[in-house]
Amino acid sequence: MKDSTSARRAAFAARIRALGTKQATAFADFLVHSGTGEPMPCWGGIARRFAREFAGDKERVALLEVLVAAAELRPLLLFLHHNRERPAVLAAFAEVAERCPVLVQRYWAVLPEAEDYLEAQRLRLSPVAQRLSLRARAEKAAERNFFDNAVRELLTIDHFQADRHDPAREAERLAMAQEPTPTPRNRPADNANDPAPQASPPPARKRR
Repeated sequence: MKDSTSARRAAFAARIRALGTKQATAFADFLVHSGTGEPMPCWGGIARRFAREFAGDKERVALLEVLVAAAELRPLLLFLHHNRERPAVLAAFAEVAERCPVLVQRYWAVLPEAEDYLEAQRLRLSPVAQRLSLRARAEKAAERNFFDNAVRELLTIDHFQADRHDPAREAERLAMAQEPTPTPRNRPADNANDPAPQASPPPARKRR
């Protein structure tokens, strides 16, 4: 694992360990594979261990503040994905969504499970997330499919293997998509300052 990735992982584990609970300590040790001969866990293995160590809503809500403070994209996407059917956790997430990275806000804005919370908090979200939350269901589904696919990719790797997978690449790929899914041509531009599309000039006539 690259030194920068190891340093980020260690800092992330230290934040979780600071919660001071038995579950948090065990999870932090797992993140840095302390005292084991196993390879460094990657996001698939981390997600499964998270589900085991933080089984209750109360424990997950306590962990949420740590994830938001760390501002790491992938843990927040996985956290949101794994708690879509937990209303108590979603209610807690609604209170901190505006502090999350923009890509996480985008995912939140297109989740059907978030609709009950968006009306009250929409204006606190980023402009992109606000616009997405008002899109038609089909457009939201297309945006959600992008994030669901990204999460599925993260979950396929249990252990880090430098010769076949670099975890940093997933964040880079997600970061490339800073704008919502393109809308039909007859829909107004998201940004009023964007130049309007220009019609193509007619083909020049051939001289005889």
